[in-house]
Amino acid sequence: MEKQGSRMEGLLKAIWVWGLLLGLSSGAVAQARQEVAKEDTVKSRTIALWGHVKDGFTYAALHGTFVTLMREDSTVVDTMHVQCLDSGTPQEDTYYRFNVPPRRARYIIKAEHPDYYPEYVDCTVRYVARNSYVDARHHEMRRRPRSSFADRSLGEVVVKATKIRVAYRGDTVVYNADAFNLSEGAMLNELVRQLPGAELKPNGEIYVNGRKVDYLTLNGTDFFKGDNRKMLDNLPAFTVQQVKVYDKTTDRSEFLGYDTEKKAYVMDVSLKREYNTGYMANVAAGGGTDSRYAGRAFGLRYSDRSRVTLFGGMNNTNVYNDRPGENGEWPEESLTNGEFVTRQVGGEFFWQNKARGIEDKLTANAEWSDQFVNQKSATEAYLPQGNRYTRSSSLQDVDYTGVNANNWLTWKTKDHLLTVHSYVGYDCTDMRGHARDAAFDADPSAVGGIDEVLDSVFLLPSSGSARMRWLNRSSTRSLFEEWKYNVGHDMMWDAKLPWGDNLQLRFTGSLSRTENDRFEHYLLDYASSESEADRRNRYDRRRRRNYYYQPSAEYTFNFPNDWHFLTYYIYKQDYRSDSSPRYRLDSLAGWEVGAVRHLGELPSARELSAALDVPNSYYRHDLSRVHTLGLRTFYSRRTEDKYIWFNFHLPFTQSKEDMRYRREEIDAGLQRRVFRVQPDFTYLVYWFGGTRYFRTFMVNADMALGTPDLVNRLSVRDASDPLHVRVGNPHLQNSWRYNFRTGFLHRSSEKKWFTQVNVNAWLGVNDVAQGFSYNSETGVYTYRPQNVDGNRGINGSLAFQKEGMAEYWNVGANLNYDFHRSVDLSSVEGMTESVLSKVHNHETKAYLSTGYQRGSLTLNVGCDATYRHADGSRADFNTVDAFDFRYGLLGEYTMPWKIHLSTRLNMYSRRGYDEAAMNTDYLIWNASLSRSFLKDRLMVKVEGVDLLRQMRSVYMDVNVQGKTETYYNIVKGYYMLTLGWKLTRNPKKRE
Repeated sequence: MEKQGSRMEGLLKAIWVWGLLLGLSSGAVAQARQEVAKEDTVKSRTIALWGHVKDGFTYAALHGTFVTLMREDSTVVDTMHVQCLDSGTPQEDTYYRFNVPPRRARYIIKAEHPDYYPEYVDCTVRYVARNSYVDARHHEMRRRPRSSFADRSLGEVVVKATKIRVAYRGDTVVYNADAFNLSEGAMLNELVRQLPGAELKPNGEIYVNGRKVDYLTLNGTDFFKGDNRKMLDNLPAFTVQQVKVYDKTTDRSEFLGYDTEKKAYVMDVSLKREYNTGYMANVAAGGGTDSRYAGRAFGLRYSDRSRVTLFGGMNNTNVYNDRPGENGEWPEESLTNGEFVTRQVGGEFFWQNKARGIEDKLTANAEWSDQFVNQKSATEAYLPQGNRYTRSSSLQDVDYTGVNANNWLTWKTKDHLLTVHSYVGYDCTDMRGHARDAAFDADPSAVGGIDEVLDSVFLLPSSGSARMRWLNRSSTRSLFEEWKYNVGHDMMWDAKLPWGDNLQLRFTGSLSRTENDRFEHYLLDYASSESEADRRNRYDRRRRRNYYYQPSAEYTFNFPNDWHFLTYYIYKQDYRSDSSPRYRLDSLAGWEVGAVRHLGELPSARELSAALDVPNSYYRHDLSRVHTLGLRTFYSRRTEDKYIWFNFHLPFTQSKEDMRYRREEIDAGLQRRVFRVQPDFTYLVYWFGGTRYFRTFMVNADMALGTPDLVNRLSVRDASDPLHVRVGNPHLQNSWRYNFRTGFLHRSSEKKWFTQVNVNAWLGVNDVAQGFSYNSETGVYTYRPQNVDGNRGINGSLAFQKEGMAEYWNVGANLNYDFHRSVDLSSVEGMTESVLSKVHNHETKAYLSTGYQRGSLTLNVGCDATYRHADGSRADFNTVDAFDFRYGLLGEYTMPWKIHLSTRLNMYSRRGYDEAAMNTDYLIWNASLSRSFLKDRLMVKVEGVDLLRQMRSVYMDVNVQGKTETYYNIVKGYYMLTLGWKLTRNPKKRE
């Protein structure tokens, strides 16, 4: 249980930071209040009367509708033409808004359109209270007979198309897909990689101008939400008309009529008109050298209110690295390490009713993959009395199977919103591996590379002076099998109350179960004759179960001046059980390492129980109950030239944790109560300059309390890995993390340029670090969690992009700086106390590109550089100065006979690495020729990837405990011939 003094100290810290955050935000709040007060003194209070106009048959938006607001006696109050929201998407909405006095009244609203009969709607304002708006019934207009306007003639219009790549519309960046030169058969991922300022990560995460996109949408609706790769890898680029990036009001905020949540940063893919209704299928298959193959199929049936999607694919080309970026760069983080074979099938069904009040979306996906990974690493551990060195290599063959399904059901009326999300998933993983490791008291680089060093230790351990410096060596053959099952449910109901407030009720819960078995044949030798060799035949059987449920209630007071006050209560109960018996099969006769027993074979149940490794087996049960009472105030206002969103959140959390832990002689029941106050605030403002400019400014700060795992507070010793022993620390304390973020963006719509600055900083107080002691005779590490102070970091970025220079040119530049100070404790056995070690990591990245596009010719030249510097507080710390740089060229051109050429050439270089093999220069060249036949239905492509076969996958990591340089195997260069076929069917238009 926490000490009273510690709790009081934490509470005082929270109150102090809360006051600081409140002080920082007072200027923003005062400014907003002054604006509200100024407006309220100029005119009396009004409320908004909203309405929507639609085609009564198709429910499509009706542009050009003229709306008249009349009193009950038909006298005119006001008139206006409808405005449009989400223009060009199936969610397009034509609406009107009148400001009316906040009193009981009855209005008649008339909608007129030249092609439709007039439509009248009655609207009664019954109860005002704190309501800031009232909704009128939708105008569902009936079309006039076609003969009544068939004699109208249109003047001749001459349209001259110009392919502009990027346009800025307020807070929205619009990319014209047709303005980018893409190879035949390109998918959406290739288009996204070429978007100026966009970066695509291997897991499907998208960053635009350094900011992470929350999710992808298709024509304004979710498409496999949370899994961007499904759309990126399967949607053909030729179907895309526009890609828009903007801050989207969430569905809940849209229903409530104000931004109760921060807007989501989305990338919306708009299909061309001919693919918005009808059928479309796309199939491609290819075969190449070195037995490489790739195939995929995609089918889509689409209408304004429904969508059915089916897709499938298989390849052994490491799918995530199949295309480089906008300027030909092939970032190393995009590489799939190892040799990767994947197969997947999936589908999505989406439907909504005519009024768009009910919609349902079902997604299902199945995936099978095989991955072979050859990993090699060189590590230098920072120790007080001289550093220690490790060389290791491993081979892993991993088979994975995963199946999941999700369903989202939404029901919306004028005053109610119900959202239900259910999901189920199954995962299975099988892995076989072999690893070799060796530790040294001196740098073994003089012997050679990693393979040469390990061979000298395992094959000829006693020959040569350089080979005598090893401390221990280990070899492991392993087999791992795991199964996971999970099911979950999330139901949320929102209601608009008659007096203007809102109520939300929510229930969330899940069940999961994980089972895994691990078999190992482990051999450990020490160079010292005093230490006995260790031979183990191990079997670990782990079973985990978890459930949680979380009901909550939230009430929002809405005030007419755009201020809102919210209070909520959440209860969460979380149960986890973890059974982890470990067995030493080598303790049984005939089961020693080297006996005629297959890896994965088990003895009888009686023999198995006799082989239990009691000191290293454990059984654990955790039950936590958390009560949260939250207070929140926020301000949201949109005017013609400005949008302000301010949010201050103050949650009070009381948690009670109970843990039962059994291990050897330990049978402990621990209990902990923790009280948390973790405030956060955000201030966001947009300035709209019409067609001239758009600006944003954001500032955010928060704090979080971290609690160490209860088992780390027990006097437990885990020696299941004889080279890495872990012990507990009963004196561990809670930790705090403080975060601050700010950013500014200026975009000129007229001059087509933007600049953006972001700064983030964080501070850790009383962080939990894995301190360790080292046995210099055996090379054994003993880890013990300890509290340290001094961890902190700051990073900043500056971006610039300019389109349309001298009509055909564009230029972009980015500069990023990241500083991270990490603190840890280390010691060598025999020392009286641990030594505090501090490492300062500096990383600077610079990127510059320029491009030329005219007609079917695209040329991009780009270069980037990364400089890493690390220094430490210890006198014997080896300073790190590593430099990575790249320069290259991208070209796209449609030659005579409609043959499309695509080529990318890049030089990658590294300098400053200790391992000589990492200081390399390698040239990567990719090229393809493609052409379409049969009215663009048939596509033929010849592609060469890594033609010079120089691709490498190398990483470097530096932290307070040491430095690691790692290599992975990857797919080498190959040639491939691909054939593709596309089919589209659109319904015939009625005459």
